[in-house]
Amino acid sequence: YILLRYHLGSVALGSFIIALIKFIRAIVTYFQEAYESMNSGTMKDIIRSCFCCCQCLLWLFEKVIKFINRQAYIEMSIHGYYFCKAAKRAFSITYSNILRIMTINMVGDFVLFLTKLGIVAPTVLCGLHMINKDSSHEWISRHIWAPVGLGGIFSYIIACCFISVYEMAIDTTFICFCEDCEMNNGESKPYFMNVSLMNFVSGNSAKSGKRRSKSITEVRPI
Repeated sequence: YILLRYHLGSVALGSFIIALIKFIRAIVTYFQEAYESMNSGTMKDIIRSCFCCCQCLLWLFEKVIKFINRQAYIEMSIHGYYFCKAAKRAFSITYSNILRIMTINMVGDFVLFLTKLGIVAPTVLCGLHMINKDSSHEWISRHIWAPVGLGGIFSYIIACCFISVYEMAIDTTFICFCEDCEMNNGESKPYFMNVSLMNFVSGNSAKSGKRRSKSITEVRPI
């Protein structure tokens, strides 16, 4: 109800920005292909390089905007901000905790990749076992990697859909951690986070670990 009444426009704006960037990339790709089909020679290589640089910058810009969008949606959920204010707050939080974010993202991405691998690998192995066990279909037995490959692809897609929920949960937990650090100091204003979360983040971030890990006591539980 709160999303539909107060934040639906902000969600639509964030999605529109991503769609607009994708549309611009599609236009650049169209002009690139049209130019390459009509021209040849040295200038073609130069223009192609310019188009490639433009595509690279647009791709990078899209990735940054997607990341800020995710953080902005989390800030909207925490504070109830509109999109622009939430994006500004998200950028500020991200910039002030860049080392922590890099560390947590590296650890989190690796763990989630292993999780996806742990889903896809058993699916492929079960598919191989079932096909080898049932030899009534000669074509499938001769082209065993076709159904197994399709099964692996579909299992990976399904795994990504479910794991994306955990990715969002990790991002939300970390943004809440950063907000807690921004609003409280652990002394006159006790932290809301528990000790294990602080020790985990501090242990994976050398900068924050030296500064805060020794002075944290859990005063108020979550």
